[in-house]
Amino acid sequence: MPTNEDFLRLTLIHQISGVTMRNDVYFQAVQIGTVTTLDEVGALLLSDWKTKTLSILTDQVFYIAALVDNITRNEIRGIVTDTAAGSVADDSHPQDQVVRFNEYGQDTPVDPQIRNAFNLSGVAEQFSTSGRLNDLSMFTDVEAFLADQFFDAVSGFTANPQVRELIPATSPPVYNYFRATRAIANPTLFKLKSRKTSFLG
Repeated sequence: MPTNEDFLRLTLIHQISGVTMRNDVYFQAVQIGTVTTLDEVGALLLSDWKTKTLSILTDQVFYIAALVDNITRNEIRGIVTDTAAGSVADDSHPQDQVVRFNEYGQDTPVDPQIRNAFNLSGVAEQFSTSGRLNDLSMFTDVEAFLADQFFDAVSGFTANPQVRELIPATSPPVYNYFRATRAIANPTLFKLKSRKTSFLG
């Protein structure tokens, strides 16, 4: 059972035109509320993620599952399966359409600001022209998911998004986590180097 202050990793697994990919988002639990399993956490976060993304993704994007791991303590992984798909009809190569979000985090105003990046693949071609996003306001919901506190009114579950930083010269790798303060969509559209690349580890 997760407890307050635990660090959690949400892994979103999806397919784009047959290519399996993953995105990791990190959270720190603030209030567990009535939640008792990581499966419940996964269901809540995946539902919010779909609400914020499916209207900008091509219909060639299909979500498969959300995995939740407790980084703080040993706990049975949460697994939530899904079959949701993007809602925008698009015959382009959507795995090429990558929007990068610059993430910033710090625990207190006097701490150094930590920066990381989150890549969202499968964005419909209609949202960009000549390699740039047409309207950045279309991506404010994703920015909110990556930086704003998550709160579920029914269960009371509350969690803060985190920005992860690798501590240099650590083996095995050790990470610090900082409260996400903002996420900003980069107006430049990125392209994957290969349509055959799989990001599922």
